[in-house]
Amino acid sequence: MSDTPINVAYTKRFNAVLAYIDENLEGDLSVKTLSHVANFSTFHFHRQFTAFVGVPVSRYVQLMRLRRAAHRLAAAADHSVLEAALGAGFDSPEAFCRAFKRAVGMTPSAFRKAPNWQVWHAVFAIPHFSRTIIMQVRIVESSFDLVKNGKTGMPGGEKGMASIGDIFSR
Repeated sequence: MSDTPINVAYTKRFNAVLAYIDENLEGDLSVKTLSHVANFSTFHFHRQFTAFVGVPVSRYVQLMRLRRAAHRLAAAADHSVLEAALGAGFDSPEAFCRAFKRAVGMTPSAFRKAPNWQVWHAVFAIPHFSRTIIMQVRIVESSFDLVKNGKTGMPGGEKGMASIGDIFSR
């Protein structure tokens, strides 16, 4: 990504959003809330976040919550799966266990007993700042510049007139 003023401004905004997410994993991290942090509309924020970070907002938030839960499960034997599930924002331990197993490849209890940190690092390696392609907008002029009585004007003036049907049948 080049260091144009717009890219620098976007980087600052998204760094603020990522810091906000890290500091508020137990709070409201909806697209609406995060778009306010970034000072973008929700639609623009959602598209730009995905392009900037490499994953959609909701997936990023879920992965960060699962990451914290995995740390707590491995580090504290007294931290239950239920506490991990509720701390990660899940309504039930069943939903948490399904999401954890889908992400890490093992249940939370199995991870606690024998954490596989290689898999963990692979799962939580977010393609952060993966955006290297900047959208380029180009205005292309059409070769058709006049529509009159069912005829399309083509370069060459009136002599080049052809019916629209003739143009599409070529």
